[in-house]
Amino acid sequence: MKNQLSCLILLLLANALFAQKISVGKVDEARSTGDSYFGNRLEVELRISGEEVRKYKYVKVSGLTKATDDQGIDLIDEDELRFDYDEIEENFVNLTIRMNNTSRKATVIKDMAGEITLFNPTEANGAVLKVANFQSKPNTNLLPAKAPLKIVYLDKKPTKNFHKANKDKTEAELKNYPKPVVR
Repeated sequence: MKNQLSCLILLLLANALFAQKISVGKVDEARSTGDSYFGNRLEVELRISGEEVRKYKYVKVSGLTKATDDQGIDLIDEDELRFDYDEIEENFVNLTIRMNNTSRKATVIKDMAGEITLFNPTEANGAVLKVANFQSKPNTNLLPAKAPLKIVYLDKKPTKNFHKANKDKTEAELKNYPKPVVR
């Protein structure tokens, strides 16, 4: 089958309020008898642009609900449905979606539907945290107690004290590891 499919895609997005434009940048399909990354794959690059996109810092595909070729084959790869946020650096952003290969008889991707999320980190939505006078709070968690992680500010003196207190313990642990074999 051709490495690149000519593609006619109808993109139906859940939220029509946004004035962004979504177009197909390129479609790349590869087939192989091997099972490596460079083997069997179908990648569709979407270009998201428009006035609404300019107002945000990040975008991601929230979900892919439908993707079929003109032979009726479902192209959604459940293992590839985890999407990350991509930074919007200009007036547009390109997102790549990996899917299952089309039928060998297919000539176009008939339908593709999904949802995108535009995100702008702020203090109001909890994505930006500012800690005033953090230098005066060494060795304490700077995040709220309910946060799932900790950020601790260490200055030079407590770091040296920690190193001195744990030096003997660390050296003893290192002695328990097997010695490397040099060949």
